[in-house]
Amino acid sequence: MPPRTPDPSATPSPAVGCPSRSPRCVHRRPPPAGRPRSGFDLGYVGHVANADQTVSVLHGIKALQTAVPFVAVLLAVLVLFLLYPLTDSKVTALVRETQQREAAEAAQPGA
Repeated sequence: MPPRTPDPSATPSPAVGCPSRSPRCVHRRPPPAGRPRSGFDLGYVGHVANADQTVSVLHGIKALQTAVPFVAVLLAVLVLFLLYPLTDSKVTALVRETQQREAAEAAQPGA
């Protein structure tokens, strides 16, 4: 079987733009914040690439998928409650302010 030649009509010309699969024109984005950390976490639980994983490694991976996000959400909720406490008086004031703003917008002609 002869080698396959690329179809010239499938590749846009340089004036049109670069093809997305061209190795010379790669649009790189920075990796997400969690990607470098995940490699560290997998190494921490004892993960070895391309090998059978032990039960303790599998439990560690499951913990990384459940316990770590749970702790992160719990910390975020605690920070929100500590930095932005909603008391009954604050909620009442916010509702009153919203009602006044809505009444003022409804009273404007052409709104």
